Amino acid sequence: MNEGNASVIFLNRGTASYLSDKEPDHFTSKPSLDHVLCRDANGKPTAIYGADTWDLNPYRLSASRISAMYLTDLVDCEDETFRSQLIEEARFILYLLMYFSAGGHLGRLSASTILQYWSLSRQMAKFCASTLNNDLASGISLFELLSSSSYLRGYLGQKDLSLNQRKQTAALLGCLNSIDPEVLGFESCPRNLFNFERNDDKQHPVIPARIYIALMNHLDSLLLAVHPFRENIRNLIFEFEDPLAGRLIKTQLRTLGHKNRHLCRPTMEELIKRHGLEDCLYQIFPMNQVRQQSFISWLTRLHHVLKSIIHLYTGMRNEECNRMNYGSLVERQVTDPVIDEDGTILDSSRIVSLVTTTTKYTGYRKTETWLAPDAVKKAVELANSIVEGLARIAGRNPQDCPLFMSPGVLWDRGENKSGITNFVNANFRGKDSVLTESEFRITNEDLYNLSHTDPDRDFSQEPEFQEGEFWPITSHQFRRSLAFYAANSGFVSLGTVSTQFKHTSRMMTQYYARNHQNFLSIFGRWDEKGKKHVTPQSHIALDFQMSARGASINQLFHDVFESGSTLLGGTGSHLEKLKDRVEEGEISVLTAKEDTMKMAEKGEIAYRETLLGGCTKVGPCNDFLLGDVTACLSCAGANIREDKLLNCLSKAEEEMEIFPEGSAEHQIAKIEASKLADFRDKKLIKVSEG
Repeated sequence: MNEGNASVIFLNRGTASYLSDKEPDHFTSKPSLDHVLCRDANGKPTAIYGADTWDLNPYRLSASRISAMYLTDLVDCEDETFRSQLIEEARFILYLLMYFSAGGHLGRLSASTILQYWSLSRQMAKFCASTLNNDLASGISLFELLSSSSYLRGYLGQKDLSLNQRKQTAALLGCLNSIDPEVLGFESCPRNLFNFERNDDKQHPVIPARIYIALMNHLDSLLLAVHPFRENIRNLIFEFEDPLAGRLIKTQLRTLGHKNRHLCRPTMEELIKRHGLEDCLYQIFPMNQVRQQSFISWLTRLHHVLKSIIHLYTGMRNEECNRMNYGSLVERQVTDPVIDEDGTILDSSRIVSLVTTTTKYTGYRKTETWLAPDAVKKAVELANSIVEGLARIAGRNPQDCPLFMSPGVLWDRGENKSGITNFVNANFRGKDSVLTESEFRITNEDLYNLSHTDPDRDFSQEPEFQEGEFWPITSHQFRRSLAFYAANSGFVSLGTVSTQFKHTSRMMTQYYARNHQNFLSIFGRWDEKGKKHVTPQSHIALDFQMSARGASINQLFHDVFESGSTLLGGTGSHLEKLKDRVEEGEISVLTAKEDTMKMAEKGEIAYRETLLGGCTKVGPCNDFLLGDVTACLSCAGANIREDKLLNCLSKAEEEMEIFPEGSAEHQIAKIEASKLADFRDKKLIKVSEG
C-alpha cells in the first residue's frame, strides 16, 4: 500500500464520518513519535504513536467506553532493554493493524478489536519474556515469535492459553499475512500452518529413548560398514551402461541368440565379485536375490538408510531432504583466527561442515543450511557416489542431479531420468525392510517413557502404538526427537547413546543458540529484497531452542517424585519438603505440577538438569555452560540429588587415580573431589540426624 492511501484508521464507519480536523494523520511506513492516531471531537489527540497511553474511545461506535491502552504495562521484565524492544514492536504491530487490517461487518477493525489485540500482545510478550530463562532461545522478540512456526507452536502449547486466545492468535496472523512483509518488517508465519480450534493436536511423537538409541546405533553401524565401499558401488553401477550387463544368461541369449553365448556379459554375481562387493551385498547389507532388479531395490533401501541418517542428525524436513542435490556439502568458517601483534596464530579459525539445500520461492532461489556432523558427511558422500553412477547411465551431469536420484533409471532409462527415489515408510517394515529386529518393537517401558514426552496424550488408545508392534517410523519423528533429546539430554537415560549423537548435541548447543554471534550469517536465509540474512521459519534450530522449555518441568518432577533420592542444596531442601507434603496428602502431585508449570510460563521459575541434579535459577548460568559442577554446591537455586552427588564424587576420585600425581588434571580432580566430599559429609549427616 502506498503512503497516504489509508487516510483514516477505521474506514466504512457508517454514518460516523470524520471532520477534516478530526482525522488521524495519514499513514507513513515509519511513523514519527508525534504521529496522531486518534482525536476527540475537539480535535485534541487522544492517541499519539510515541505516547505511553492510547485512548481510542473517540472512534468507538458503541456508547459504552473501552479501557485505554497503557503501553508501558505490556510486560514485566528485568531486562529493560528487551522490555523496551517488546513495547516498540507491539506499538508498531498495533499501528499497522489500525491502518491495514480489514475485519468485522464494517470492513475495518473496530476500536474494541484493537484493544483485544493489545491484550493478546501482552500475553505474547509475557511468553517472549519467559524465554530469557532459556539458555538456547535467549529472549525471543514479538517479531520473531510471529515469524517462526516453531516459536509459535511453543507459545500455542502453553497450558493456560484459552481457546479464545488461540482464535485471536489465528485472527492476528490472518491480519499480518495480508500486510506486505516490506511494510511489516518481517514475514509473518502463515496462518494455515496451525489448527487453532483444538488444544489436543497430535504432534509427531518423540521416539522412545530405547528405540531411538537402537535406531541410531543400527543406522550408524550400517553407514560405517557400507561407506568404505562407495567407489565400488559407483563402479558397479557404471557397468550397467551396457543394458545386458548383470542380466541372467537366459535373458541375454534371447537378445543375442543362442549361437552367440560367447558374447554374453558378466552376470550379476560375476559383477559383484569383480568389484569386491561380496561382503557388502551378501553380509553387511544383504540383497534379497543376486539379480539386477534386486540390486535396484537394494539401492532404494540404501537411499532410505542415508536419508534417515540425514534426518536423524540434522532434523531436516522430508521435503528439504528431497530437495538436496549432488555436492550439497560445504564448509564454513564460523570464527576468525586469533592473531597476536607479531602475526602468530594463537587460535586457528574454526570450520564446521554444513549441508545445504536450495529451493525456489517467489521468483528467486534461497539456500538453507544445517550442521553436518560426521555421519551426515559420510551419508552424503555415499549418496554422491551413487549419483555419479546413475548420472552416467542417464547421460546427465551429476551436478544437475538430485542427491537421491531414482535407481529406477537402471531398469527404465526413459522415464526415471529426472526423478528422485520414491520414499515410503514401508521401506522400514516388511520382507525388504531396513528394520526387522525385535528391538524395534514397542515395549511397555517404551509406552511409559513416551508418556513423559507428551503427558497429555494417551498413546495406549492409538492402534499404531500398541505393545509388540513395530515402532511406526516417520521422517518428522527424527526432527522432533533430535530437538527433544539434544536440548534435554538427561531427561531420559541416554547412557548408551553414540559418540556421534553426543557430538551433534554439543554442536547444536554451540551453534543453534539464538545468541550465537554468527547464527544468522551461517544458517539464515538470504533475503534478496531486504539484502540481509533472515531466520528460516521452519529451521530445526528453532525447534531445538523451544524444546529446552517443554520438558524442563517434567524433569523437575521426575527428580522430585520419581528418582527416590534425597534432595539437597538451596532449592532441593524446599522441594524435599514439598515431596513430604504430597506424601502426607496435603496436596496432590497434579496440583503441585500445574502450579509449577504456571510459574515457569510466567518466568518465575526455570529448570535445567545438571550433573548434580538440577537448577531452578532464572536466567543464563555461566557455571552451567562452563561445566563447573562444584559451583552448584553453593547455589541457592540448586536441586542436588544424593545419588548424583555420590556418582560425581566417585568419578572425581577415579580421575585422581587415572592422572599422574602432580599433573594439572590430578589437581583439578582432587579439588573437585574435596569439595564434593565436604558437601556430602555436612549435608548428608545433617539429613540423617534430622
